[in-house]
Amino acid sequence: MGLRARLRSQAGGAEPVIILDTIGELVRAYQLATVVFVGGSFGRRGGQNILEPGGVRKAGPVRATHGELPGQRAVLVGRGGLQVKDPLALLRLMRDLLARPEEIRKLGELAREAVSSRARCIGARMPG
Repeated sequence: MGLRARLRSQAGGAEPVIILDTIGELVRAYQLATVVFVGGSFGRRGGQNILEPGGVRKAGPVRATHGELPGQRAVLVGRGGLQVKDPLALLRLMRDLLARPEEIRKLGELAREAVSSRARCIGARMPG
């Protein structure tokens, strides 16, 4: 796409795209985001935790991932997560959400509550 990018673990300057390349840094990055989409879900990569953004009050589109833990999508859809089926639907939804900051905030709160409720049920600790 012509964007300059670098790995986060490598020294660099002011590249507009930083690729997180070490385990454990996504939760901090989610806290900086406006809206989050866990991108591994459009490929066969799998293993993505789609609940993490909701745990830090970040709403966004969700899609079933290959290797998603059972029930993760069900926790978020309708509770801060908005299901998308393909990249074009993702683009449309992101444009819509970014034009409505108050809606993003409300969805983030719903996502946090949904993830918190699930964590209480299984006795897990919340991030952040």
